[in-house]
Amino acid sequence: MTALENIATPLELAGRRDAHARAAAAHAASFNEFAERVGAVDLPDLLEAAASYLSFIEGRDQFTRPQLMIKARQALEEEFSREDGLRHFGRLLREGKLRKVASGHFTVSERINFRPEERAVG
Repeated sequence: MTALENIATPLELAGRRDAHARAAAAHAASFNEFAERVGAVDLPDLLEAAASYLSFIEGRDQFTRPQLMIKARQALEEEFSREDGLRHFGRLLREGKLRKVASGHFTVSERINFRPEERAVG
């Protein structure tokens, strides 16, 4: 193998950094840290990250919409309106990232992003 063959491409380096960041996210001490590590900064991503956190880090089989909103608010510096929260929550449902499992209770689907176990692989 030549010295040039040992040099990683920018894409390979980015993939390694991403895998490292994802593995670190799986060991986050709080939701704020988890959100920061996975790069969730705006409301739609924070809601999706909160659902993933509730399911995979806290181990909840299901959660309520208020639980999801409370978790997302922990990492968002500015307040968001109830309407904005409901709109983005509805989008997660329509995109199939969340599923309703009982009256007022939801779970994540296989389409959800920010899965810690996937982030630990790499």
